[in-house]
Amino acid sequence: MLRAALGLSTICVLALPSARAERYVAPSVALPERAANEDERPPFRFVTVTPEMSARAEKPQSIYFSIHPDMAMRLSKLAGTPFGEIPLYRRVPRVEEKEVPSTRAWDIQFVANLMPKNLKGNVLFTIYDRADPSSVTRHAYVSMSQATMSPFKFVGAQMRLDPESDGFHATHTYLLRIVQQLGPKEILLAQGSFRLE
Repeated sequence: MLRAALGLSTICVLALPSARAERYVAPSVALPERAANEDERPPFRFVTVTPEMSARAEKPQSIYFSIHPDMAMRLSKLAGTPFGEIPLYRRVPRVEEKEVPSTRAWDIQFVANLMPKNLKGNVLFTIYDRADPSSVTRHAYVSMSQATMSPFKFVGAQMRLDPESDGFHATHTYLLRIVQQLGPKEILLAQGSFRLE
């Protein structure tokens, strides 16, 4: 889903004039906010960060998870995990369904407070399964997406997590890390955990 033949998908971001260049504004060529069929959503796309969204991600290097109104998804807080209280994404049956097919993907939406701001260039959005404690050290990610970005303080995006092509699993907790590679050094811009059900 998020990986092309080489394991990366590239999203080009247009640099728009802004008084402060703090919040990412989706370019005019971005896909519409609502999709006629939710299965037609791309695996990764940027969304405009509103002042309300950026206010929720007030802590530097934090990621605030949310949902879009047309997503067949419920979002609630799950307490008592080894990682504290984290967002929980549940797939919701469509009108004609009695239950959700196990092959259906999850859609997550988030806004990240990047600290430090990214430099102009490639930014990596990587997701790790927290069931494997050494996955981050080994760079054993479940999925990765790559974007070329101008410097921003806040960035928002939607990601589709496919259980078949990418190997995401219900009842697993995942860590989303947004990083930038500067030579041999990896700079952490933001990270946050979520759980799938």
